[in-house]
Amino acid sequence: RRSAQGRHLGCPMATITALKQQVGRQDRYSLFLDGKYAFSLSEQQLAVSGLRIGSEVSTADLDKWKDTSLRGKALDRVYGYLSFRDRSVHEVRDYLRRKEYDAGLIDAVVDELIASKILDDERFTRAWVADRQEVQGHGRRRLQQELRQKGIDRELADRVLGELDEADELQVLVQLIQTRQLRRRYPDDQKLMAYLARRGYSYGLIKQALVADSVSTEAS
Repeated sequence: RRSAQGRHLGCPMATITALKQQVGRQDRYSLFLDGKYAFSLSEQQLAVSGLRIGSEVSTADLDKWKDTSLRGKALDRVYGYLSFRDRSVHEVRDYLRRKEYDAGLIDAVVDELIASKILDDERFTRAWVADRQEVQGHGRRRLQQELRQKGIDRELADRVLGELDEADELQVLVQLIQTRQLRRRYPDDQKLMAYLARRGYSYGLIKQALVADSVSTEAS
């Protein structure tokens, strides 16, 4: 398991003998101590560190920069994970656990991402609900289940879902029935209602949508 604790060197001081820009990651530099690879830092981390060829550093300082190196690598992994879509705090914690980072390092990385607003569960929740309702046609109950799976606090989920307008939800449901030609796929109303219930809609709202769809069909 990866740990934020560096391995102590056999001697109290070591000399940086080389700094090499990495071939695959040109924003990272490998540091060599007494001729042997020790760890890597990002370009920004290296600038802040003040470490240079010929610098003599103590074991405590080396451990500190090894911690910094590991934290930077964990952040890089998370940025890549976030490049596909926004994530909840729970998702990021779970991702880092799967990468076998220690709990202390995970807490530090997540705290930094929350402080910089890169992670924001309320923003995530609102975006998730809007997308899954409008694009996927999911109902309130299905959304509640999905948010629970994403580790969203129940109070936050209830608050955001409580802001959904029932008229808008009804309109989404009617559009779902019409655009996906669900009447043709499910000519039996009971089977259609069961399908829509699995998508998270209440039976009361489903009945309203079926009536509205029938009226619309007759009018056309």
